[in-house]
Formats: sequence, C-alpha cells, structure tokens
Amino acid sequence: MGAKITLKGRLGGEPTYGETREGKPWISFSLRQDHMVRSGKKLADGRDEYVDNGGFWMQVVWFSRKAEKAAEILKKGAAVVVSGDLRAEQWESKETGELQSGFKVVADEVSLDFIGLESVTYQSKEFSSAPTPRPNIGKGKSSDGAGQAGAQNRSEFPSQDFDDRDDDLPF
Repeated sequence: MGAKITLKGRLGGEPTYGETREGKPWISFSLRQDHMVRSGKKLADGRDEYVDNGGFWMQVVWFSRKAEKAAEILKKGAAVVVSGDLRAEQWESKETGELQSGFKVVADEVSLDFIGLESVTYQSKEFSSAPTPRPNIGKGKSSDGAGQAGAQNRSEFPSQDFDDRDDDLPF
C-alpha cells in the first residue's frame, strides 16, 4: 500500500481498457497535473494571472466495475479527479535493459472534474430505457466530435423549461 493521493488533471491520451484474468475490468491512462502559480501580472479585468510552473505526468490504473463505462466516457483532454494509492515501481527498460523507477496511482475513485465541462448531452440508446450521459468538453463541441450537428436525438440538461417544483411528490 502506498501513500494516499488526490490528483486533478487532464487525460494525456485515450484511456486503455482491459480485464484481468479473473474478468475484473480495469482502465489505465496518463494524467497531467498542472502546477499553476501567480505570474505577478494582472489580467485586463484586474484578476491575477496564473502560469503553469512545471506540472507533472502520472500513470493511473483503476480496477473497478465502473471502468468499462469510464473508458467510453473519458477521452483525451477530459478533466478528472483521481484518488488512490501512490506506488513506486521499478522496471527494466525495453530499449536499454537498465533498471528504471517511477510512480503510478492505483485509483480508488475516478470522477469528472466539472471545471472544463460546458454541458452534458444525453443520447438515447436503441435498447436502453435510460439515456447515456456524454460530457461535452469545450465550447459547442460534443465529446464525439460531432459538434452541434445531429442534435435532433439529444437533449441538453438542464432544459430551459425544466419544472423543478416538487409539490406532486408523495412525501
């Protein structure tokens, strides 16, 4: 068991999905955590300017029944929060044969960081009674790259005409 750690960052590439010999799903991805510091300058609106002062990359592996769904939703650039055990590892380099060392996180939990999320689009499946959430990362782009085109089968949440009155609830 390693030290407990929580990281906030963005995926550096598409995640890798697999299953153990016992059939337990897992997902693996690289995560970039920025180290933002004040630059000493002010923005036009008077707020402090922040610059990246050398963040770091971390390899993450998550063994969970949620991993299969996460592999569908998480894409390169997705903002996530990862909590888990920080572990030191050693391996032999394939190129040089030398012993190398580094760290990885064996995640207990992985969740979306809503900081970069503009909206969530629900896309119905043909044989599913529940819509599947699809995060839209960035302005006006869906996570599948389709943009706003093809939105006829999707509904944005929350809707402008959403009725949140709970006067008809039985309790």
